[in-house]
Amino acid sequence: MADGERARSVDWAARRAEIARRQQRAYVERVRGGRGDLAPEGAMENDARVYTDPARFQRELETVFRDHPILVGLSHDLPQPGSILTFDELGVSIIVVRTKSGAVKAYLNMCAHRAMMLVDKPCRKNIITCPFHGWSFDLDGNLVGVPEPEAFENVDRAARGLVRVPATEWAGMIYILPRPGDDEIDIKGHLGDFAIELEQLELHQSEPVKAGVLDAQCNWKYALDTYGEGYHFPVLHKETVAQFNTTETLYEAFGPHSRMGWPSIDIKQLLDKPESEWPEPFYGGVHYLFPNSILFYGSVGASEPFVQIFRHFPRGVDAMRTYFAVYSRDAITSDEYRSFVEAAGYDGTAHVVATEDYWVAENGYQRLKTAPAGFKVLYGANELSLQHKHREIAKATGMPLDVVG
Repeated sequence: MADGERARSVDWAARRAEIARRQQRAYVERVRGGRGDLAPEGAMENDARVYTDPARFQRELETVFRDHPILVGLSHDLPQPGSILTFDELGVSIIVVRTKSGAVKAYLNMCAHRAMMLVDKPCRKNIITCPFHGWSFDLDGNLVGVPEPEAFENVDRAARGLVRVPATEWAGMIYILPRPGDDEIDIKGHLGDFAIELEQLELHQSEPVKAGVLDAQCNWKYALDTYGEGYHFPVLHKETVAQFNTTETLYEAFGPHSRMGWPSIDIKQLLDKPESEWPEPFYGGVHYLFPNSILFYGSVGASEPFVQIFRHFPRGVDAMRTYFAVYSRDAITSDEYRSFVEAAGYDGTAHVVATEDYWVAENGYQRLKTAPAGFKVLYGANELSLQHKHREIAKATGMPLDVVG
């Protein structure tokens, strides 16, 4: 069955509702028992140099990032033919375009004449023209214009198109492999059993509302760690997140990816009620897309859903940048909905991440850099997402967790 036929044949809303009820039961069970999911192996140690070692960091760039599909946005970030996104992370400059046929393609952001940058910010255009000498290319990467063509009569124009970068669009998400190449991205192979969990989110309906960047002076993995456990809620987030969520983690792994969530404070009201009296649940969850993205699908209010995406990129071994974007879950039908998503989905979250999560990430990382030889960071059994993530990153590098330098 083709993807389009499958999307039309599956009642994704019903599937989300079924999982939401299952999540609700699990939350009640965990709150009633007073603890969330725990790693069966117990607590796990990890050498501090896994975060601070330049050699290991370089290996991560070469394998974890450049050999795995990287999320660059959702379908509505390229809303129409001629829409162009720029990607300037990981040591390579790339443009991602929607062609006249509606396909998504990507190229190195460099002119085939003298390698000048072609596009410096997101835009829309049908012809891409170099600001240096005016060479021009169509959205399929073909060289279509050369000023003073008589000077280049012996040049094979067909061989002077834009350099292709693997790209694909699937289930409302846009992925690239951040390196030149003609190979196709096997996104379903990359996602495995997690594919259907993302497909059910119907992200092709989500519209961009607000986006920005959050920088931190720490290793990218340390910042990413702050998204993977609720153990810190009552202390670090006592006036923010802890006002809404408890710490009992519900965790599911799907290969290198995962989904997790924490019960709302209101779940305690259901402990002494039969399930027949429980309110209709709303599907939500923190989805970790290996290697570097967090997708939160949920809502602050039961009737105002949104999608948040955090994409984490290293800017050196001890600096990182998060590209944070919030989307409506469905088409925006009112100014009130847009304003709510912007305020609750972006502004409030960005403030908490920058002033709380990234404050401790920077603080802790600076101390890791001067920790004594042999110092180990510790992930509790209740921080099973962090255990799983670090094992998967290590596996992708081909370097065991205890091998550094």
